[in-house]
Amino acid sequence: MRTPSFWRNFDYTLFFAVATLIVFGLLMIRSATFDAIDPELQTRVSDQVLYAVIGVGLMFGLAAVDYRMLGGLSLWLYLIMCILLVLVLALGVVGDAGAQRWINLGIRIQPSEIGKIFIIITLGTYLQKRHTEIGNLRVLGGSILHLAIPAGLVFIQPNLGTTIVFGVIWFALVWSAGLRIKHIMTFVLVFLVAAPVLYSQMKPYQQSRITTF
Repeated sequence: MRTPSFWRNFDYTLFFAVATLIVFGLLMIRSATFDAIDPELQTRVSDQVLYAVIGVGLMFGLAAVDYRMLGGLSLWLYLIMCILLVLVLALGVVGDAGAQRWINLGIRIQPSEIGKIFIIITLGTYLQKRHTEIGNLRVLGGSILHLAIPAGLVFIQPNLGTTIVFGVIWFALVWSAGLRIKHIMTFVLVFLVAAPVLYSQMKPYQQSRITTF
């Protein structure tokens, strides 16, 4: 992309919002780890500054790429996402709390975080190709199946929080694609009916998170 065009189309408002969240997050980490006894906690701020710099660099790099090119890679991105999530279950590193969410590839990565980006690209591409049929049950069912495979793999890690994020991403995308209000209300009613059953199957700490929230 030509440089003048890149800066003309750059979303400065979004960048300012992201920068504000980064600074706020660093301040909160600094506040929480100030004078910490654990040496590992004392390094958290410097580590997060490094990650923030890398993240901002990646943001500029991706902003310079035509998003339609990413759409053309959606099938491969979906397969990579699912393979990484399966590898977590087979070869994943278990964290201090007993959750198996990371894989070690020289550095520890959390595929569910990568999956948040990939699901937006892949599901967005799926809906873009079928936006004129968004009210069709087959298309909606396909979008749910598209989400259900990676979301199910994330849920059994277990990772309830990211699973909920996946669901919110699905809702935002189908709504943006033009899903009718009557269909949205149908999904809301189904969720309300299923919610008690889902709640009863959750672990105590997961139930506690919901009730505390």
